Amino acid sequence: MRKTLEQKIEANRLEMERLQKEQNVLIAEQEEKENQARAVRHSRRGDYVEKHFPELIKLTERQFYTFVEKTLLTPHTRKILTELTAESATPPADPKPPKASAQPAVTPSAKDA
Repeated sequence: MRKTLEQKIEANRLEMERLQKEQNVLIAEQEEKENQARAVRHSRRGDYVEKHFPELIKLTERQFYTFVEKTLLTPHTRKILTELTAESATPPADPKPPKASAQPAVTPSAKDA
């Protein structure tokens, strides 16, 4: 028995609905994985910063943001970050941070100050 044109249209409509639902599920799964990766990254980086600056734990939110603004939101820090991101467009394979050294990795020159 041959399908009528209306039956083919209805079958296509149902298939499109099924595929749209499947796509929505896949997008939701992808977003969930991205959110989990972001949460893990934030936790690791926050832990690393608190390990080296335990005093940050005692700061209020306002004090913490002031600290970040005065230390990280500077032209010198932006320059370092730009240089690091230019070195490698892909994230490192090892997610563990490097061992902290006694000396700072980068020291500002007189022209950067």
